[in-house]
Amino acid sequence: MHRACDRNERAYLHQFQTQNHHGSAMLEDVRAITTFSLGKFLVIPGLALSFFYTFLYNLPCHKASDLCSPFEVIWSSSPITTDYPTNVSHIKFVLVGSLKTWKQRRAYTEAWWGPNENRGNIFLDSPPSEEFLPWPETSPHFQVNEDATKVAVYPKLANPFEARIFRSVLDSFRLGDNKDVRWFVMADDDTLFFVDNLVEAVISNFLFFFDMAYGGAGYALSYSLVEELAPLMDDCLDRYPFMHTSDYLSFSCLSDLGIGLTVERGMLSSHPQSPIVTLHHFDNIDPLSSSKNRTESMDHLMEAAKVDQSRLAQQTICYHRPKNWSFSVSWGYSAHL
Repeated sequence: MHRACDRNERAYLHQFQTQNHHGSAMLEDVRAITTFSLGKFLVIPGLALSFFYTFLYNLPCHKASDLCSPFEVIWSSSPITTDYPTNVSHIKFVLVGSLKTWKQRRAYTEAWWGPNENRGNIFLDSPPSEEFLPWPETSPHFQVNEDATKVAVYPKLANPFEARIFRSVLDSFRLGDNKDVRWFVMADDDTLFFVDNLVEAVISNFLFFFDMAYGGAGYALSYSLVEELAPLMDDCLDRYPFMHTSDYLSFSCLSDLGIGLTVERGMLSSHPQSPIVTLHHFDNIDPLSSSKNRTESMDHLMEAAKVDQSRLAQQTICYHRPKNWSFSVSWGYSAHL
């Protein structure tokens, strides 16, 4: 509309310029005509525009109405609703183990797993034998991984075990019990989670990955990303059969999709300044408390975690200048004077 006004105004001005040679008297007449005509021209479109909007907003809109469609807001359908903050019910754990390791690592998972709070599964390489049955309620429900030997690229895989870990996210996604899931959190069966701190981390929509002190398949993927990644996982294995670890497989596959990864400090870190999210490879470290065995010291640590996870294992140093003392306190673990 404004462009139309400009064109007509230029037309009037052009007319004025062509008639300018007729003298000053005619000049005044043209100015009067031009001013009147411009005002008249601006009033008419204004009335038309007012009528148009009045007609439009009183017209009942239907989905099939082409007239109303530019003003409709159409939201894409999604199984995820984000009307309320992320909590532990929105996180689905994908834990990967084997019958060979589960016997001694079961305690690590049960130390933090809440049967009526957490959701997810422990994925095993084969069905549990008699010694593991009946399956305890204190452990995550078990699932057996899909037979990866049926994948065409399987004979070429540098590390079939890591490929099974990589595909466990796919197996979890295919179970179908994904209502309200916002995050898939992947980890080995010897990982100790501090779930409250994990929830605080994923509220910020972080992706977990590198800059970690240890290996251990420690990462989380959003539901939307897993939905896009799941159909492509076997293609990724076909492109990268030479890779030896599941986290690098994930990284390479996501890079192909143009997805960047964000560091979450505290995930598998050696001594994080941010709240601790996981401790990993418990089989390879000394007991946290010298007077207790590995399991007892872990249980002792988790008792402290129940009180205040956000400050757990955080190093705090204080100074008392008059006596030249320094205090180093690690909540839930140790204190030094």
